[in-house]
Amino acid sequence: MEETETIRPATILFIHEFQEFNVQTGDPIRTLGRVKELDASNGDLVIDYNKSRLTVNTSLTPDFQCEIGSTYWFVGEADKRDNGAFILNARIIVNADGLDTVLYERALAHRAPSLLRRHNEPR
Repeated sequence: MEETETIRPATILFIHEFQEFNVQTGDPIRTLGRVKELDASNGDLVIDYNKSRLTVNTSLTPDFQCEIGSTYWFVGEADKRDNGAFILNARIIVNADGLDTVLYERALAHRAPSLLRRHNEPR
């Protein structure tokens, strides 16, 4: 019988929460950010949200065309570079221009207690 791979649901985190929630390599993450820089040679973006920055690799989404200054949701797996900096290997990217970020932040504030419980459970 063939074994199937289980895909875990992505945890919604702000960029600044990656350290707080002890994100590990391979963890599925969903985050929001505004594109600040693009390196077309390797598909890396630098995104920013509330003064926190994250590199996002888009090589798994070859048809993605970004606009500097636009806001996107990124879903993918966390990884770390040799220097210890986080990178998100995006597999889904959705434009979020026009999102009411104040309301979005308010909604996410309510998920914190359950997120901490779930994240601290054995994997």
